[in-house]
Amino acid sequence: MSSHRRWRASGNWVDRHYDLPRPLGERKGSRCRSGILFQKRAADIQRNQLRATFNDLFRKKEKITAAKIKRVYLGQTAAVSLLSAFALYIKDCREDQERDLDEETVNIYDRVRKKLTDFLISERATDLLIEDFDVKWIKKFRRWMKTVQVNARQAGHADSYIIKQSQTIKNALIWAKLKKMADKNPLEGLKFEGPQWDDPIFLSN
Repeated sequence: MSSHRRWRASGNWVDRHYDLPRPLGERKGSRCRSGILFQKRAADIQRNQLRATFNDLFRKKEKITAAKIKRVYLGQTAAVSLLSAFALYIKDCREDQERDLDEETVNIYDRVRKKLTDFLISERATDLLIEDFDVKWIKKFRRWMKTVQVNARQAGHADSYIIKQSQTIKNALIWAKLKKMADKNPLEGLKFEGPQWDDPIFLSN
């Protein structure tokens, strides 16, 4: 065991290292063994916490994946709402320097989020989870977009506009899955084509 002391000699401060005696009963290497024991105990605690998380999800009959266990273990919710994920997607679009999206493009995405929010409010489903926004929901959204009052003179949006909105939502879901916010993308394999807005086409994976 070593320590450090400064003492004055000939008017100057001098640094000196010197050895301290080990406490009685402490053998050489015992501190190293104590560190190993601490690491083992910490690993055991973490293992037990992960096991408890697994058992809790099992009791709730939820689909169990490594990503979901990690989310719960880190104090995050096991399931993320669609609107929460979309808001984070917009934030990431603004901050991601590699994508380097201009502000107008991000604003367009944000307008899609606002339309989706209005739709889910009308459905009383603002807490809808990512994994629950499936084909049934995207069809309902597209029908709503077809009839919603746009302004005093216009009701409903054009098919081309609805397709772009739908694709942006799908992109947000793809991003959410990549970020481990969801275990699946419920719109995976779905493609929106042409003016036929009501029946999306599934693509083989």
